[in-house]
Amino acid sequence: MKIKLSKYQEVEGWLLKELSSGRFQPQDRFYSEQELADRFQVTKLTVRQAYRNMEENSYIVRRRGKGTFVNKLPARPCNIKIFRHCIIGVLTSGANPERDFKLGRILVESHQAAAAKGYLLMLAHDSLDQLLEAGVEGVVVIGKQTPEILRKLQEAGVPAVNYPSVPNPLATPAIDCREAAEQLCRLLAETGHRHLALVGSDADAVMVRQKFEHEFAVAARGMCFSTVVTDAGEFRRELSGVLAGEDRPDVLFVANSWCLGDLNAVLEQCGLVCPADLSMIVHGSNAAIIPAIPPYSYFDLDISHCVQTLFEMLFQRIRHQSSVEMPQGVCHYQVALRGTVALRNGATRFPKSPLTAGEKD
Repeated sequence: MKIKLSKYQEVEGWLLKELSSGRFQPQDRFYSEQELADRFQVTKLTVRQAYRNMEENSYIVRRRGKGTFVNKLPARPCNIKIFRHCIIGVLTSGANPERDFKLGRILVESHQAAAAKGYLLMLAHDSLDQLLEAGVEGVVVIGKQTPEILRKLQEAGVPAVNYPSVPNPLATPAIDCREAAEQLCRLLAETGHRHLALVGSDADAVMVRQKFEHEFAVAARGMCFSTVVTDAGEFRRELSGVLAGEDRPDVLFVANSWCLGDLNAVLEQCGLVCPADLSMIVHGSNAAIIPAIPPYSYFDLDISHCVQTLFEMLFQRIRHQSSVEMPQGVCHYQVALRGTVALRNGATRFPKSPLTAGEKD
């Protein structure tokens, strides 16, 4: 049986949806009676009845001569009828979250960030149309997208933000690479390391080198720093030469996990064992699911902090859909010390707590 809502209930349901949408915060000015009467083609008496129920539930406060103001927000969407209008879309480039450790973590954190504001999360792989048809309030883009999808997203006028692992021409949190490099080099100095080498092969490694090479060179005060980033065909030969030299690195920063097979083959060829002879830190948290003894230490964006920053940027854009420039968030890196980092040169202990690049002492 279909239940017909009275006019004031329709108005009240719409207002609760608006409070759930992210556009309002406590103390914000809310809609006037006249605005609502015009929108719904009802009398002010009907609007007052809707407002009376919301005031009794402490969602709004009415101040004589000043207007109506938001007092609190619903903990979650209050009516299944408004779910359609409380959706955040997540657009990925088609990676399988069951196989991609990092993407899976990003989606879990995104669900929690959206739910905290009363939103549902809708996931689409390379299909922006699905999200637009669902009436999403905003979109989080993860991974490289085609120019056609980005153009369509811009034309739709839906607020959108980009996870910073891949560059896209959308609002993207900044990454403080210098601070991250300083934190990592400080950790290596505290654990007795004296020579850091950035190594890797192919396009991904080149991107990491462009991001961190200068920052490591500046941050590695008191340490030697070298780089071996080449195409796959030259990687083994050049790395072998570096590891056979007198000033051999005692810690490798591996720019991409794709080259770990070649790297381990070179270590075996040179008679070196990790971490007994040299330590290793891999760029990217997907290294956490690569079977290895000992397990790889890794250096990557702090996913929890990054997703929180990303959603704060998105909610600001949902709330203020105008030409006003919105502030840009900053994401931090973290180091996960596992089995491939050892103490060297008289160092006696690891840092007491896990080190997150970007945290202040």
